[in-house]
Amino acid sequence: SRSRSWTGRPNASNEETFARMKAPESPPTLEEAANASYAGIYPDKSVTLREGRWDGEPLVPDGASRPAVGLVQDFSLNGDLNGDGRQETVVFLWESSGGSGTFNYLSVLARRGHSVVNLGTAPMGDRVQLRAGRIRGGRIELDVVQSGPGDAACCPGQTATRVWSLQ
Repeated sequence: SRSRSWTGRPNASNEETFARMKAPESPPTLEEAANASYAGIYPDKSVTLREGRWDGEPLVPDGASRPAVGLVQDFSLNGDLNGDGRQETVVFLWESSGGSGTFNYLSVLARRGHSVVNLGTAPMGDRVQLRAGRIRGGRIELDVVQSGPGDAACCPGQTATRVWSLQ
């Protein structure tokens, strides 16, 4: 019988397999977020963005006004929000039902195998302006400008730090 020995230098395909087994899952990217599905914006349905936007059917037959949801393209956060050792991605969405208000949401995405899944979506409010954000201690902390007492609906002026956690 012939004996075989391994020299400690695996072939290229073994190296790739080993790297995939050891590498932690990367958090979802903004490109993936731009084509993900989100629940929690509308009570009875989820929306799937295509290239960062979803447009619903007109609110009234033959009407010009229709609901829309979009991804805020220039801001995301990555960090472990649920203690599983994997990083989630926090993205920001806007929603308009055709009126003058634009409602903002934060949403948590995770990679599960080859899929990107929405773990949760929470409202931030009408015309909330995001200034900075961070993930600290498994919580999302956002510095915002929001409507305060006496502010007109168009013009929020109250600064605040708001905190969310994934439940």
